Amino acid sequence: MIRADGPSSSPSGSTCNGSFHPVAVSRVEMATGFFFYELCMTKSRINHLACALILLVSLNSVPVLATARDYPTVEEILKRHGESIGNTSGRETAASRVAVGTSEFILNLPSFHSQGKVLFASNADNTMLLSSFDLPEYPYEKIGWFRRKIEIPFIQPGSRSPIGSYLLLNDNLLSERLFGGAICSTWRLLDKNAGERIRFGGVKRINGEETFVLRFNVKSASAGDSGIDIYIHTKTFRHIRTEYRQKIPTMNIYQTGIFANQTGENVNKLVEEFDDFRSADGLMLPHLYKISLVLDSRADTKEFRWIFKFNEYRFGQNFGEDFFTFNKK
Repeated sequence: MIRADGPSSSPSGSTCNGSFHPVAVSRVEMATGFFFYELCMTKSRINHLACALILLVSLNSVPVLATARDYPTVEEILKRHGESIGNTSGRETAASRVAVGTSEFILNLPSFHSQGKVLFASNADNTMLLSSFDLPEYPYEKIGWFRRKIEIPFIQPGSRSPIGSYLLLNDNLLSERLFGGAICSTWRLLDKNAGERIRFGGVKRINGEETFVLRFNVKSASAGDSGIDIYIHTKTFRHIRTEYRQKIPTMNIYQTGIFANQTGENVNKLVEEFDDFRSADGLMLPHLYKISLVLDSRADTKEFRWIFKFNEYRFGQNFGEDFFTFNKK
C-alpha cells in the first residue's frame, strides 16, 4: 500500500505531491541551461551580424580617404609658383633687371678658391651672367644667351671654364630659359604655356624640405640619356633647385684648360640651388644662388662649385643696344 505522502518511484521522478526528485531536477536545469545558452549564442551571433551590417552602412556613408595623397596639377603648381614671386603686374614691371653681389669659386682637387663680384642681367630676350675671380687661371666667367644665340668666350686661349663648356654642349639649359631660375625675368616657368613641356614627377625631400618634382621634356639628340628636374617647395611654391643630368658620348671632350680635360664617357650633373628668399621691390626672389658641376669620367671625377650672393636687385633697367654682348666693338 502506497502512502499518499510517501515518495514515488515513478520513472519521471515526480512525487504525488508535485515535488521533484533531486536527480530529475538536475537534469531539467541542465536542459534549461543549454536552451538558454544556445538562445544567447544565437542572439549574440545576430547582434554581431547586426553590428557588422551597421558598420558597413556607416562606412559606405563616409567618404573613403585616397590611398595616395592628392597632389595639385602641374598647371596649379606653376600658377602658385608665379604667385609666390609676385603678382603679374609686378613681374611685368621687373621685366628688365640686374642682380649684383659677390661670387666665389671652389675646387678641391687641384685646390682652387677664388672670390670676386657677380652681375646677372636679363630682359625679355637676353640673359647674361658675368662674374670676376681673383685667379690668373680663371679671371672671369661670361655666360650669355643673346637674341637666341649662345655666347661663352674662352677664359684662356683655346679653353673655356668647366661650366662654360658644359653649357655650350648642353645649350638647351640656356635656350629653354631654365638657367638662373627666377633670378632672370626670362624664367621659363612663368610662361603661360610652360606646362606643355612639363610632367609631374612626384614628391621628393631636398635638404629636409618636401618638394614637388617637375620633369621638363628635353628636346635634344641625346634626350634619352638626359634629364631636367625642377623642384618646387610644397608649402611656399618657391623654386629651390634644378638638376640637369646628361651622359656624354665617348667622342666628346670637355676642354677645361687648367682644370684638366675630361675625356672618355662622361656622366655629368649640374645642380642649381636657390635660397635666402627676400623681397626686392615687392618680388620674392632668391639672394643666394649656388651651382655645382660634377664631371664624372672614366679617368676621374671633379666637382666644381660656385656661390653667388646677391645684395641688390635693380629693376626697370634701360640696357643699351650693345649691352648684351661679349664682343664689344
